[in-house]
Amino acid sequence: MKTCKILTHNDEIIIPDFVQILNQGLDEIEDLYKGNQIKKARRIDVGNIISNLNNKDKRFVGHFTDDYLDGILIEKQDEAYTDTNDIGWLVAKEKGKGIGSKLLLDCIERTKQRNQKFLALGVSRYNEKAIDFYKKHGFEFDIDYDEGNMLLFYKNLEGEKLK
Repeated sequence: MKTCKILTHNDEIIIPDFVQILNQGLDEIEDLYKGNQIKKARRIDVGNIISNLNNKDKRFVGHFTDDYLDGILIEKQDEAYTDTNDIGWLVAKEKGKGIGSKLLLDCIERTKQRNQKFLALGVSRYNEKAIDFYKKHGFEFDIDYDEGNMLLFYKNLEGEKLK
């Protein structure tokens, strides 16, 4: 059975696995990021996640196949726009199995339930697989930043343009 779940303190035992999947994903894409995004993400450790499990503005989501953690998503409330939910990182342990899509669709539903209009994320302009993945799921390019190395994508959940 495949399920997505927001992690709580009851899930502390699997947080090391969560961090391992994140770092595995970072290893795979490190050469595609020219800024300090990878360095910042590597600061996410077991203690950091555990201390943020009760933070209502941050969510650590796991994808489970038969109780086995095989994908992760980190999302948070956008600091500038209250109607926007941000995806920090989405990593599937194995590509091509629908894990990333399931995590993303689950995040879209959660964003709608929170009455937020937009889902946003940044991706390296050199990470073509991720760009194609997000476009396939209806995300649109908005702007570039970090000296043009990063692209901001958003998904409009209500039909308006991002302001």
